[in-house]
Amino acid sequence: MNLPANERPVVVGVRDQQPGVLDFARELARLYETRLRVVHACQIPYPYAFSPLSVGDLPDSIVTAARKTLTDAEKHLEADEPQPDIAYELVAGFPPAVLGSESDGAKSVVVGTDDVGWLDRLTGEAVTNFLVLHAHSPVIVVPPGVDSFEVEQIIVAVDTQTSASGPVQFAFELADKISVDLRVLHVMRHREAAKDIEMSRVHLAEVLAGWSETYPDLNVTSELIEGKDPADETLAVAGDGALVVAGRPHSGALRGWRAPVARALARAGRRPVAVVPPDYTV
Repeated sequence: MNLPANERPVVVGVRDQQPGVLDFARELARLYETRLRVVHACQIPYPYAFSPLSVGDLPDSIVTAARKTLTDAEKHLEADEPQPDIAYELVAGFPPAVLGSESDGAKSVVVGTDDVGWLDRLTGEAVTNFLVLHAHSPVIVVPPGVDSFEVEQIIVAVDTQTSASGPVQFAFELADKISVDLRVLHVMRHREAAKDIEMSRVHLAEVLAGWSETYPDLNVTSELIEGKDPADETLAVAGDGALVVAGRPHSGALRGWRAPVARALARAGRRPVAVVPPDYTV
């Protein structure tokens, strides 16, 4: 869906009491000068799941708790003053599918971390993991330790296997809007040959070519660091006030079940992570 940037809303998917996720999404919408959509997916249980139904078709016993989730979100966001640019939507459907559909035409989708076991991951209940692999827009995952939008630095991780175009565009755009420093990292695995290190330097220079001219006021640094696991090494150098930006994880028969982003966030503590599709544009 091709809409002007200021007509694409920031969508926040809420599951329960998540004030930090809501506050982060509200401030992001303010930065982009766009609307905020607060969405809660009301899971359709058996035997209703096999018919196309709306929320109005479901028994009150199913809908009551879902409506309370949205009511609590509205009370939190409008505690100080009314927010006319916020819409609240209760949608009947499978949560990953609902938020995946919402991502088409969204500026960004903001969600919390998955808190589910391995069986739920296999059956699709890991909403966040599904979104980072399939969403049409950037997905910003806000861990429980984040209670507001306080981004002091943006770190974008690039490699030689994932397209850096979308993540780099997102990182420069957001760093420019909030006037913070931008660090571009490429993590090399241990024991890479000297020629590979030189190739990595060339790749990093190619990734950044032209961006400093587009955003001349940004303080941008680039680094090559060595480590065993790129996610671990990137998070290790990220301070508490950092937002980490990365490309979409490589999918595969097992990778989708292992929830690499959710696992990394469990180690990240207070660091939100933005997972950006390769074709992201302003």
